[in-house]
Amino acid sequence: MDITKTRDKITFSNLFNAQIVNYSVVYAVGLLIFIVLKQILKHAIGLSGELALPIAFAITSVLSFITERKIVFINGVRASKFQQIYRFVFKTAVDVGIFFVLKFTLCDMLGAHYTIPFVLSAILFYFFNLYFDRLIVFDSIAKCDDNSSSRIYAYFFNNRYVYASAILALACIGFVYAIFKLFPFGDMTVLRMDLYHQY
Repeated sequence: MDITKTRDKITFSNLFNAQIVNYSVVYAVGLLIFIVLKQILKHAIGLSGELALPIAFAITSVLSFITERKIVFINGVRASKFQQIYRFVFKTAVDVGIFFVLKFTLCDMLGAHYTIPFVLSAILFYFFNLYFDRLIVFDSIAKCDDNSSSRIYAYFFNNRYVYASAILALACIGFVYAIFKLFPFGDMTVLRMDLYHQY
């Protein structure tokens, strides 16, 4: 029996519609670009962490605005370009405020590792930005499944169980890394012992 032909397909399609899938891909790629760009600015160019972080965040924010407009919110956008820009700048300022509140609360007051606010803010930004962009920035009235014919959504839907298993494995290993304070949740790394035994 093929489980993709059953009622699960309808439930899955309503839960992960085309807009959410496209946004998730754009957000994941943007997050990866942010991390790589921050490391390049910090280690290859030699900028300090206090300077590399806002530069990488600003570049990634501009790229995410452009890609969201071209890939996620294609139809039914009622806001003008000027409204989109100033609302996006406001949303970016709110994101920065959320990060600094988390950083102050977790790192400065509670003494947590500096990567904890990064991880928590990335999770909060995903949900906050999705709905803020849809309702405020782009003022999109299009149904979420209007761009369900996109190649991103079709590829994701055809391989949804593979992605679900990969995300579950990533969440489990992330939980173990957080418990044992391994990178990115601490200063220790598994590569030291792993590379030693392989050598």
